[in-house]
Amino acid sequence: MRRLLAVSLLAAGLVTACGLPLPAATDQRTEARTIAAAIQSLERHGATFDLDQTVRLTGGQIPSGQELQQQMTVTGGHLRDDDASFRFRLSVGGQHADLDMVIADQQLFARSPGAAWRTTPLSYVTVLFPALRLDLLRETALLSPSVSPAGLGHVDAGFARRFAVSAAPEQLEELEAIPVVGAAETAFLRTARAEVDVYLLIPGGQLGGVELHLTGTDPASGIHQQIDSRLNVQAARVPKISPPAQAQLVDPGAILTG
Repeated sequence: MRRLLAVSLLAAGLVTACGLPLPAATDQRTEARTIAAAIQSLERHGATFDLDQTVRLTGGQIPSGQELQQQMTVTGGHLRDDDASFRFRLSVGGQHADLDMVIADQQLFARSPGAAWRTTPLSYVTVLFPALRLDLLRETALLSPSVSPAGLGHVDAGFARRFAVSAAPEQLEELEAIPVVGAAETAFLRTARAEVDVYLLIPGGQLGGVELHLTGTDPASGIHQQIDSRLNVQAARVPKISPPAQAQLVDPGAILTG
């Protein structure tokens, strides 16, 4: 505890010594609009990004006491507007699969290198990279029931103001990509949780990164998922991202495997 306190005080001291303003208290609606504006500005001008995500699955048909872990990574991806292009690596049990991916027109396009493109609606596969859904994160901030006062944080680009954003039920369901209605929705929301941490750079206020921590249980399958995702972004000139000219429409479950 003393060590953590000392580190926090040291970070605050460094920020002050460098002439960087410490976070000032504002009301939640103002903070939500500030977050949404920073996301929208980054999307409009473009950025490069890195993504690191871990998904842990238990329950359902997974044997008791065992866990299926999936690692998703992206290095040097590009995004602009609500679109993105990147090389996606999926790692499971020591095995790796690399796929080219494009997000455009609310569709996800994917292919193994050199193979034909496949596509499926983006909303069904958000769980692959919820931190990359900046359009959904912008909506989450604006409709959030709670946005914490700014704290001091750090991302790859430097010091930042950190905001903890709570997701309303509809956005929570979209982030977890678990379709639920009626009694199943009630059961899902009883245990589902989402922590969305947004980092705005000091100084300037540009979006520097996002961290997501999601948990939820699919009422249909009984599978419990825990998602920890970190997105780092760097403003950059990015040309318009267009969808592939031809792609085969597939079910969401087949987008990674063909």
